[in-house]
Amino acid sequence: MSRTSASLLTRSAGCGAGSELYGVAALLWSVAVTQDYRSKGFATSLVRALLQEARIRGVKSVVLLTSTASTYFFRFGFLIVR
Repeated sequence: MSRTSASLLTRSAGCGAGSELYGVAALLWSVAVTQDYRSKGFATSLVRALLQEARIRGVKSVVLLTSTASTYFFRFGFLIVR
């Protein structure tokens, strides 16, 4: 397993995301942005950076677990699997 993380922190806002790589698969975790900075592209930039890093490392499949943000991740090509 290899862990990759990206973060952006400012005095008044925090945003972070990370991934764990397992060979050709990865788990995306902990995408969070403080309320005042939502809808400004911070999380999108972080998720794109992590997905790009996964592609560079040969990852073929990325999964995530969410109970509140599934529609947000559709824009990146994620699907709901039950």
